[in-house]
Amino acid sequence: MSVKLINSIMVEKNNINLGLSLYLHTDKDNKQHFVYYTDYLGYGTDEGKYSPVIEKTIHLDNPDNMSEEDYAQRMERYVNDMNNMSFDDVLSLIACA
Repeated sequence: MSVKLINSIMVEKNNINLGLSLYLHTDKDNKQHFVYYTDYLGYGTDEGKYSPVIEKTIHLDNPDNMSEEDYAQRMERYVNDMNNMSFDDVLSLIACA
């Protein structure tokens, strides 16, 4: 399996920093799907510490043999969605995962 970073953002509220990254996973049979990873990046100027409550993997679609056009459309949609997300949106993703 290969993993490719597509986009990453950081959101902050009350000195709490969360990260959201979009990756493309390609399985050994060449099926692809997009995945969000969330991270706790720290409080204020503190370094992030591992938190299983906050660090989540969110599969956005099922593995599929995507055409280049389908891949481009999905990627654009997911990147646009995440670039418009607020802290509360990212926290909601974590809570629902």
